[in-house]
Amino acid sequence: MAGAHGGGAVNSGNLPIVVAHDGTFLGDLSCSSIGNRFSTFGSRFQPKSIWNRFGNYGSEFSLQSPYDEFTSTPPAVVLDGKIIAYLTVREVVGTTLDPRRLEAYMADRCNNEDGYRGDK
Repeated sequence: MAGAHGGGAVNSGNLPIVVAHDGTFLGDLSCSSIGNRFSTFGSRFQPKSIWNRFGNYGSEFSLQSPYDEFTSTPPAVVLDGKIIAYLTVREVVGTTLDPRRLEAYMADRCNNEDGYRGDK
């Protein structure tokens, strides 16, 4: 991974952030970031969104995506500059967070009953 900070990404108020393996900042775990379906990181249409099923960071067929079940390079969840989990559907050794569980949590927390990927 190109640095746990994601090439200049900073935590916003001690919130965990999501950083792609290539170092791209993919938002933080807040209702104004990946929890906002109209934001750069929360919209299923934006290129830097993990919810974009056709983008590099949300496709089932992209090694940068948490939804690729074969990836060995999923995004990391980072807090205070340290990786606390890897965001992935892949069952691997280590601390992982399933993006489907994250979506359900964020949808509930941010009052978005439609979800983010358009599955509902």
